[in-house]
Amino acid sequence: MADITENLTAQMQEALEKGISLAIFSKNPQVVPLHIFWALLADSNSILNQVFNKMNVSKDAVELEVKSKISSLPNSSNVTKDNVSVSRELINSLENAKALMVSMGDSYIAVDTWIISSLELSEIKQILSKFCDILEDKLRALKRLELRDESARDSYLDELEALSKELVYIKTMHQSNLNPAVWEGKLFEFLNKTDALIEKYAADAERSLQDWRKELEMEFKNL
Repeated sequence: MADITENLTAQMQEALEKGISLAIFSKNPQVVPLHIFWALLADSNSILNQVFNKMNVSKDAVELEVKSKISSLPNSSNVTKDNVSVSRELINSLENAKALMVSMGDSYIAVDTWIISSLELSEIKQILSKFCDILEDKLRALKRLELRDESARDSYLDELEALSKELVYIKTMHQSNLNPAVWEGKLFEFLNKTDALIEKYAADAERSLQDWRKELEMEFKNL
């Protein structure tokens, strides 16, 4: 563990320390990746959080999901800074981040490097998969969008179908442990394309965009 922590940036070291504090606060005798993920939710520099912002997703919704999973972890009434330990899972996640760091030609494990490498962890993947599922449902609802030119509906539905296939591809990438950085980037592109489609065809583009984003926000709050 000591050798790996020497390769952390100051921000990542701070996130690790906050994760340890959160484990103690939650009375968990072991620090797991979810504690670090919880500590990093406020990091506005990652692509992941850019996606959340694009979807008008309250980070509180994600945090509640993380807390729910953490509440199911083993706990003890006597967890202190002196006896809390780092789990093998967290050590492995740092080692994976170190491998990614080396492949990228970096010298230190940055916050985003850890996030990208840890997106393959099942518990974090489950949280993010829920967002894709909601997007899929809402995309189907867009078939009923009121258009400014009804004669263009066939073209609109063709483009909407192409977006649906793109979302399926993004979900497959996410579930198949393919490059997480690519998955995040593709999801961000998908959201931009959906906004552009609504602006292109909707009878009242501004209102339709507001409704689309508001519906997503409400769904994510209900996770």
